[in-house]
Amino acid sequence: MTRTVQDNRDIVPDLIVIVYPDYAPHLKRTSQIAPVWIVSTEANTEACERLWKINPHADHREKGGITSYNVRDSEDRMRSLLEIIPELETHHGEIQAGEFCFPSGFILEVVGLGLTDHVMGALREFGFTSFINTTDGFQASK
Repeated sequence: MTRTVQDNRDIVPDLIVIVYPDYAPHLKRTSQIAPVWIVSTEANTEACERLWKINPHADHREKGGITSYNVRDSEDRMRSLLEIIPELETHHGEIQAGEFCFPSGFILEVVGLGLTDHVMGALREFGFTSFINTTDGFQASK
């Protein structure tokens, strides 16, 4: 099922993943919505370091928590997302049938990548079943 809306900020995600290489100017605002994982680029890393000093969080799973992650190619946004999902499940998921995975009802927001059939197909492999377009990307839920 795919629903499309203009903006869905009334649906609060459990986690926001930013694959946009130059998202630094918006990071503070976005991190106030939910925990954030952001692709590590020079600009994004500088913003992370600035925010970590101003507002440190002991638990990166809390709203306001920001985690920067490395990728091979920050311009390959799809690959960036798919390669980080297992790590996200380890940090933000729960153990089911002996493996870490996102719990039922989990909402993942992705910023910097459009919602296509290819993206939805790949995320279905991780158990996501519902998708909503947002202004900057999309939300996927289990």
